[in-house]
Amino acid sequence: WVKRPSVPRHSTTNGLTRTELFRIVDCAKESGVQDEAIMCILGYNGLRVGEVVAIQVEDIGMFNGYHTVKIVREKSMEAATIPLAPRTSWAVQRQMYGRTSGPLFMLRGEVPMDRRGVDRIVKRLAWKHVE
Repeated sequence: WVKRPSVPRHSTTNGLTRTELFRIVDCAKESGVQDEAIMCILGYNGLRVGEVVAIQVEDIGMFNGYHTVKIVREKSMEAATIPLAPRTSWAVQRQMYGRTSGPLFMLRGEVPMDRRGVDRIVKRLAWKHVE
């Protein structure tokens, strides 16, 4: 017998328009291969940051002519094979640069990328985009 609270129909979550996403990915391309690949995976494929930093080079593959990435979903902990968007596929292939194993995204040296590293990249590109 409890009355549910009224919830507004419009989301208050901030998001990017299609044009803003294109501009940020273009800024990322100017910034470097890794930045472009991260922004493409986040923007075009909608992966979560934790899923992005967990990607290993061995997780990149092909299925029915499409490049794919195998991930473990953060919320459900289920394995999933995600087809990559064409621009994402191109950026990821450039990021791999002939490597056959190890983390796809790296900080300086041989240190795997973490959530904070991705956060810094996204914030830096967002500020570049605003300028």
